[in-house]
Amino acid sequence: MELRQIRYFIALAENLHFSKTADKLGIAQSALSVQLKNLERELGYQLIKRENKWNTTLTAAGAAFLEGAKKLMRDAESMRLSAARADRGEIGKFSICAVHSFLSSPKVSELLRDVLAKFPSVYWEIHQAVSENALKMVQDGEADIGIVRISKFPNIDAVKSLELWNDVIVAVMSKKHPMASVNPLRLQDLRGETFVMPSVKSSPFFRREIDNMCMKLGGFIPNVRVEADDLYTMLNLLVNTENITLLHESFAFTRYPELTFKKLERCPMKMANTVIWRADNASPILGNFLKALKSTIRDSRQASVPRSRV
Repeated sequence: MELRQIRYFIALAENLHFSKTADKLGIAQSALSVQLKNLERELGYQLIKRENKWNTTLTAAGAAFLEGAKKLMRDAESMRLSAARADRGEIGKFSICAVHSFLSSPKVSELLRDVLAKFPSVYWEIHQAVSENALKMVQDGEADIGIVRISKFPNIDAVKSLELWNDVIVAVMSKKHPMASVNPLRLQDLRGETFVMPSVKSSPFFRREIDNMCMKLGGFIPNVRVEADDLYTMLNLLVNTENITLLHESFAFTRYPELTFKKLERCPMKMANTVIWRADNASPILGNFLKALKSTIRDSRQASVPRSRV
């Protein structure tokens, strides 16, 4: 049974006239008759009763078959349209895995809202994970996109990457901390301080980069007094204490009036916000996501460039 045969039958059942139906379908009347006979032969019963040239009627079986045939054609058209939308990446499921600090940024929230708004029929899953786990989820196919924060994403077979933007490292401390009034503040000034930092288990890439930066530029390894997995726990432990932490500049959005976020003088290190995905991921949604992401980033950069005055 072919959809073409079903379509021909529906047209004939609605017109009950072979010649007129053939004209509307743009085929020869003989071809219409052949297709109908083939359909009836396959079904094993008569659908159309043709008593003479002018008298054509539906059989009882034909009347019952017509109702199901129309539904079948509607469903087939719906499937065709759905498949076309899926091929264009307009529907389906898409999974994003990102570090907590990335998702917490207002800049990122705005970026994701813009991308999601362009594809309202896509079902989105957004998960939190440290950079190391996000990479594994992408490699294992558990996430379509991973967003990680490391100074330079390494070359990994079967994984592609796109750098979005860079964040400088800032020192965060209570406004009552003695270092809060030091200007300019250099990394080596923090040599004797105690630190609250993300745990090595939850943020291995970040902690390794921070330790390397402090040793290379400041001549010390941070004296970590407290490790915490949660950003807000870390910041709460800085209020009215002599503890310090080193974080990405994007954390400066947090509303902690008791804290100050200080840039470090002569500290060129930056942490890259990088999107990663499997090279063999053929999802059309992925292609749309990357295209929209690049467009949003480009527009954001253009908007941040000051216009020259004439």
